[in-house]
Amino acid sequence: MVKQKLELVRNWQEEKELLVLGFFEKDGEVSGTELGQRIFNNLTLGSANLRKDFQGKFGQKSLIYKVSPKRILFVGLGKAKDFNPEARREISSQVACYVRNLGIKSYSVEVFGDFSDLLCPSAVKTQVESQAAGLYRFESYKKSDKNIEEIKILVSFVTPEIEKAFCEGEIVAKNLYFVRDLINEPASKMTPAMLAETAKEVAQQSGRKIQVKILDNWELKEMGANLIAAVGRAGFHPPYLITLEYKPENHQNAKPYVLVGKGICFDSGGLDIKTESSMAGMHTDMAGGAAAIGALKTIAELDLPLWIVGLVPTAENLIAEGSYKPGDIIKAYNGKTIEIGNTDAEGRLILFDAMAYAKEKFNPYLMIDIATLTGACKVALGEHYAGLLGSDRKFLKKIKEAGEESGDKVWELPLDKKYAEEIGSEVADLKNIGSHWAGAITAACFLQEAIGKEQPWLHLDIAGAGRMEIIGQATGFGLRLFVQFFLNEIK
Repeated sequence: MVKQKLELVRNWQEEKELLVLGFFEKDGEVSGTELGQRIFNNLTLGSANLRKDFQGKFGQKSLIYKVSPKRILFVGLGKAKDFNPEARREISSQVACYVRNLGIKSYSVEVFGDFSDLLCPSAVKTQVESQAAGLYRFESYKKSDKNIEEIKILVSFVTPEIEKAFCEGEIVAKNLYFVRDLINEPASKMTPAMLAETAKEVAQQSGRKIQVKILDNWELKEMGANLIAAVGRAGFHPPYLITLEYKPENHQNAKPYVLVGKGICFDSGGLDIKTESSMAGMHTDMAGGAAAIGALKTIAELDLPLWIVGLVPTAENLIAEGSYKPGDIIKAYNGKTIEIGNTDAEGRLILFDAMAYAKEKFNPYLMIDIATLTGACKVALGEHYAGLLGSDRKFLKKIKEAGEESGDKVWELPLDKKYAEEIGSEVADLKNIGSHWAGAITAACFLQEAIGKEQPWLHLDIAGAGRMEIIGQATGFGLRLFVQFFLNEIK
C-alpha cells in the first residue's frame, strides 16, 4: 500500500516530481488556496491559454511542466457549493490513479476543497482513505510495474486532531486493502478453513485485544446449528462458525454490538444450480464475512472503547452426494423448522443459525448482519447503494448517516408484515424463499425470524455494492461504514 504522510504547505518547494493543486470553478475564473492561486496566476502570465483552457470544472486536469517541481497538476473541483465528502472521495481517488498512470512514484497534494484557515480533520481522513482506495489493485498473482510509493498531503498546520484523523485514515485504508484481498482470493485458496485461519491470525496480531473461537462441523451439529451444517454438507471443505470478540476494559456499552457476516466461500447454487453467468464472481460470496472480520481488526487497532463481537458462518454451497435438497425440512439452532424452497437461498440459512446463536449467547445491544444476499437487491439498487432494512428507527438513522460520511451508502427498503407472510410454509415454521417479487425484503423478513422482533437489528444486503463480477474488483463495502458508525457511537 502507498505510504502517505503529512507535510506543511510551506515546504512545498521540496517536492521534486509533482505538485497537485485543486481549484473551484467560479464565475468563469478559478479559485484556489493562497498557494494554488499564486502559482496559477504566475504561470498564466506566460501562458494565456492556461487561463482559457483550465476552468476548474470537476475532474478537469491540466499538467504543466516546469523546472522544480518537474510538474504541476491543476485539478478542477467544480463549484464550491457542490463539493461534498463524496466529491472529495471521487477526485482524490481519480487523481491518484491519473498520477500513477503517468508513471510518477511520488507527489505532493493539497487537501482538496478545504481552503479555509481551519482545516477540517475529517477532510484529511477522507482524502487519506480515498487516495489509497483508488490505488488498490489485487496483485497476489500478477504484479504491476506502475506504483506510487509516497503521497505527501500538504497542510497549513498539524494539530492533534489532524494527526488523529490522518492516522485513522491510514488504518482504515490498510484494512480496506486487507478486506478486498480476502474477497478477491479465488475459492481454491479462500476456503472456510482459510477464512477461519485468517480470523485466528487477526486475533493473534491484535495482542490479545480480540478473542477468537472457531466451531467446527462436528460442534455445529452437536449444538443444533443444522442450517450451517446442511449448507456445508456437500462442500469439499467443511463449514465453521467463527466468533471474534473485542471487549476492552474501558468499554462503554453494557451489552455488545454484534456483527454477523455471510461467509459463503463459493456458491454454485447447490442442486438449484446457478447459470454460468450467475456463477461468475461467486468466490466473493463471503464479502460480508470479510467485512465483519476486517471491522473487528480495524476497531481493535483504533482502540475504540466499545464491546463488539463479530460472527462469520462460513461454508461452500456445492453439489455432491450429500447435498441438501429442495423440499428438505431442517431444524434451525433456535428450534424453528425451515422448508427448503431453493438451495440457492443458502446465505440466509447460515446467517439464520449464526444470528440465533448470537442472540442467545450475547443478548446484543444491536445486531447488524451484512451479506451478498440477493440478486433482487442488485436489480433494485445497482452497485452504488446497499439495501438496508431494520427494526429500530434510531439505528436506521445512524447507519444512514454513517453511510453518507464514509461513502458506503445505504438505501432503506420497507420491512412490512405483508412481505413476511410470503415466507410462510404449510409443512414447516418457515420457508427459505418468498414469491418471485421483492426478494431482498422477504430475505430480510426471514432473517428477522432468527432473532425476533424485539431485538434491535439492521440488515445490509451488499449483493450489488460489495461484489463486482470481475475478478479482483471487490469493493470491501461495509468496512468504512462500520468504522464510521462505531466512531459516531463513541461521540
